[in-house]
Amino acid sequence: MKRFNEVFLNQLKQIPINEVAEKLYGMTFDYIKSTKTTYVYRESESDIIRTDNKGNNPRPKIVVNLAKNVFISHNYKNDSYGDIFNFIALKESWDVRTNFPSIVKKLADYVGVVPILDNQNFNTFNFDNSKKFEKLKQKREEIKRQIAKYEKEKNNINWKEVFENIKVNRHYTDDIRGISAELLNYLRNQGKIKYYKTQKYAITKVPLYSNVKTICGIMDIYRNNNGWQKLLNKYSKSGIFYTGNLKNIRSLVLTESFFDALSALQFKYYKERRKNLLYSLDNLNNEVGTIATAGILCDLKTNTILDIIKNSPQLKNIVLAFDDDNQGHKYTQEIKKLLEQKEFLDKYNIKIISFHGFKDLNEFLQTKLQSVRPKL
Repeated sequence: MKRFNEVFLNQLKQIPINEVAEKLYGMTFDYIKSTKTTYVYRESESDIIRTDNKGNNPRPKIVVNLAKNVFISHNYKNDSYGDIFNFIALKESWDVRTNFPSIVKKLADYVGVVPILDNQNFNTFNFDNSKKFEKLKQKREEIKRQIAKYEKEKNNINWKEVFENIKVNRHYTDDIRGISAELLNYLRNQGKIKYYKTQKYAITKVPLYSNVKTICGIMDIYRNNNGWQKLLNKYSKSGIFYTGNLKNIRSLVLTESFFDALSALQFKYYKERRKNLLYSLDNLNNEVGTIATAGILCDLKTNTILDIIKNSPQLKNIVLAFDDDNQGHKYTQEIKKLLEQKEFLDKYNIKIISFHGFKDLNEFLQTKLQSVRPKL
């Protein structure tokens, strides 16, 4: 196999993946997933996976992090991720190792340069002769400036104050993705979520925590033509959402999404109401807590999870209910390993939920809703 000059390859690595996605493969920009640096793409209107049986909760296939210039492809059977070379391999259905020369040539052709081999001096070809490559370099520099500006701005925000000052103008009148309006309004009245409607959108504001007392960002759950979707506030820091009276809860359920966390509460509430009509949401709040990781795990989030566990003196059970896919299985093992390192496996009952073919807890709830909802 041809070996290419390392400096040459590092230059190609700087080509923005979002530029190649849009210009070379005609992919459509969909929305900003979190900050200004994380974009979500779909190749076509049909390029949506992981939907429920009603076609709701679309998950576009490609997420590009402009800050790191990496991507992840959400595929139900096999998630893909990596740099610009892995991205080309994914789009062309190539093996990265076997087809690496073809990948390099495609990128070189795109920016109008000649591939440089390992035994050639990089200076034999001046990349600056390529006007296209120069423009791509300028785009990368602009991205870096945006990130620096974002980092400076977000550090000056008091998110607790921002969340407390959000105007609330509505109660929930309808169930959302199997979550009852009764439960949603209970959380609204507790101040755990805030809800308002405009002429165009219905928006739920969800606080994200870096510990049990500190709000480090806000997540928007909004409704458009595709149903209810998640959009992290452009200034928010990655955190977790939790529910439950930590002084009293005996069980804690860990999930990936906000809707999965509420689905765990809804299941428990319906189950207890079928046995006892006097069972209330206050009873639920004092028995079960939930944690939603907002889709990813990082050191801040694992530390927050430990913080919540340490602040729950009555806790006996920890339930891991991450998505039934490669990423969800990875998170399950990461949390299990974390609990083992902290010597929690003997202190708590650890249970791992299996969805038996369903993607996640919310999809399972919506499918089983009629059988679990109590008959009043």
